[in-house]
Amino acid sequence: MELFAKYRLKICGLSVLVLLVAALPYIVWVPPALPEEPAGETDILESGIETGTEGVAEEATSRPLTVIVDNVETTSDVPVINKGGRIYVPVRFLAESLGYPVDWVEEENTVYIGIHPSGTDMVGELPAFTGRKIKQPVKISAIGYPKGYALVPGALGDVRWKLNGRYLTVTFSMGVPDSQSGDTAEFTVIADGKTLAKEKISKDDGLKEFNYSVKGVNEFTVSCGSGKGGALICPRGH
Repeated sequence: MELFAKYRLKICGLSVLVLLVAALPYIVWVPPALPEEPAGETDILESGIETGTEGVAEEATSRPLTVIVDNVETTSDVPVINKGGRIYVPVRFLAESLGYPVDWVEEENTVYIGIHPSGTDMVGELPAFTGRKIKQPVKISAIGYPKGYALVPGALGDVRWKLNGRYLTVTFSMGVPDSQSGDTAEFTVIADGKTLAKEKISKDDGLKEFNYSVKGVNEFTVSCGSGKGGALICPRGH
């Protein structure tokens, strides 16, 4: 019985070997799939970088930027950004090409081109005690201005400051917002209850600067009365 089982195992093993040899030509080895590699930096740069908000690709050109000012040619190695059909150039290079110094103040998140503004900021340092501060940048001739006041009809819409006789002049800029209906705006400048000037501006003026003498003035007011007053931008006391 033991001898029969021994030969039976040998016969079964030989049968399996024969079957494997017969099936060998039909067995195909398939290599394991390799994981896909992420796109490299070169691929990303060539295809553009998505902003994630507007879905517009930003592409940095490799060509040097050339600016010609008064027949003097200057170049920059900083790449130009092409976004949404517009070309963006480095602020420092462009300003210095025009002869203006550039200063970055990190605490204010602000770039100063040219000299720093002098005097007292009449929005942050000496805020008006009546008036409506600009909360979102106001666009005037397609440029956004974040600091100032919106002149609106009514006494509460007048912009008033307590100067207490400490300043000689007040300067500010006025403009008609792009979103405002109508092309013009009017305002009146008042010092201690007396009218200093009545002004009228239009959208064609863009942002227009005004300067008034306020020596000995205690209360300074800019009012639009019952009309449309536009936007009062960056007032400063000197």
